[in-house]
Amino acid sequence: MADKNLAAEKYKHADHVAWRRVAEEVVVLDLNSSAYYSLNEVGAFVWERLGQGQSLRDIATALCEDYDVEEKQARKDVDAVVQDMIKNKILEPKAA
Repeated sequence: MADKNLAAEKYKHADHVAWRRVAEEVVVLDLNSSAYYSLNEVGAFVWERLGQGQSLRDIATALCEDYDVEEKQARKDVDAVVQDMIKNKILEPKAA
């Protein structure tokens, strides 16, 4: 997904996942496959904000502020994390 598509897209945690924060990480369990994922600090940052209903653009902006990273890099990082979560079927588009 290119930066221009990052605007107002929103996603939600898949209904078949359970998760918990453990220190600086988030552990996500896919209840359908029994697979689990350990999200690093940035992945956890993105995951929690997606769960709060924030848009990808808002998450990238918050990432810039909290981690002192440039906007282009933040957008790229958010996009990569989101695409990986979608690929692993733990994240799905949020209905409008």
